[in-house]
Amino acid sequence: MAEELSATGWVEESVIEGAESRTRGIRPEACRGLFGLLDQADDGDARSFGFRNSATGSYLLVIDQPDVPDPDSLSSHLKDAAEACPRLTMRYDSTSLAYDVMVADIRSGMTEVRLTGVEQVGGREGERVVDMIVSGVNTDSGGRLIRVMSSNAEIGAMEEKAAEVAARHS
Repeated sequence: MAEELSATGWVEESVIEGAESRTRGIRPEACRGLFGLLDQADDGDARSFGFRNSATGSYLLVIDQPDVPDPDSLSSHLKDAAEACPRLTMRYDSTSLAYDVMVADIRSGMTEVRLTGVEQVGGREGERVVDMIVSGVNTDSGGRLIRVMSSNAEIGAMEEKAAEVAARHS
């Protein structure tokens, strides 16, 4: 996977654990399942791999989860959680982000979800700050969660290709 990604401009980066912003609130309550799936990088025996695209600044995070309770269903868990949460609002220390959530693709053993995040300023929507592809892939050893994030531009062909490569090399 790393070789194929590096051939298209992706550079492996260390995944820094514990550096994430602390989330202070998730709304609505129906979105807790989706947030839980997105936040599983620190769970149990999960292994994380990070890559940054040198041209676009986009970031790819791959999380292998060998301890998924039902390994054949990470994909369907992601689909169900995304369908239950068309709009996820997360409050952080310094801001709030609202994500529009859409199930974009469902294949055998894989679900792809698209999220577009806008900053909430004074109760109103501000600027778009992040576009994201999240894929849940069932694997023989558990599951793989793939997140491709772009804060500089919309998700494009480069990011879509990286998500496909990460899913294919599970």
